[in-house]
Amino acid sequence: ESDILAGQREFGFDDLIKGMKVVGFIKSVVEFGLFVNLKNSDVCAFCHKSEASLPPSKKPSEFYSIGDCVKGKIINIDSQNRKVKISLKSQHFKAGEELRTDE
Repeated sequence: ESDILAGQREFGFDDLIKGMKVVGFIKSVVEFGLFVNLKNSDVCAFCHKSEASLPPSKKPSEFYSIGDCVKGKIINIDSQNRKVKISLKSQHFKAGEELRTDE
């Protein structure tokens, strides 16, 4: 399993691997999910609300705000359309797993 990219060198779309753990900042919150700018990258990933670790019956806008720092796991890469999907579910991370969000 790939390491979290926070705090490492800059990376681009071609450096991404399914299963990789990433850190990002929420760019926008929409009814159906979140768009997340991946840290140290020009890549913007999408997180569907079903992968956003939301409490039952909550909308993304009730739980997340623009600028929030989040950790996620890449669950799909569409190379042809250059789209990335991530999951923010806590099950992808070990208890106490720390992320570097400084810099």
